[in-house]
Amino acid sequence: LTIERDHPTVDAWVVREGREVTVILCNFALPRHEIAEETVQLWLDRKAAPLSAESRRFDDAGSANAKALRQEMGAPDYLSTERIVALETASKMCSAAQRIFHQSGWLVCVVRIQPLGVAAIQLEFASGA
Repeated sequence: LTIERDHPTVDAWVVREGREVTVILCNFALPRHEIAEETVQLWLDRKAAPLSAESRRFDDAGSANAKALRQEMGAPDYLSTERIVALETASKMCSAAQRIFHQSGWLVCVVRIQPLGVAAIQLEFASGA
């Protein structure tokens, strides 16, 4: 795994299990330290292109963010059944297709990560990773 540029607030991990590889990116800083949205270009050394690539996110931009919806509701102390269902739905991480480019034995993808956000890029291959 190679990450282009220096991203002082971004950490990256790669987890492999069977035919799947997951890249986890976190954009965090200590309290009262500067943090901004980061655009990360990942380079993963792979001979074959993946069968599928998807991303899941947790961030203030609305992905898996029930807190923002609760604040929109006025932060009530007691919730109706409908509001509980809405908050449960808002808390789920949704999957989206992730664009991946395969060139010269490398998989390349560009990922934007909001401040205090997490992105997980899941790749599935035809054979064991």
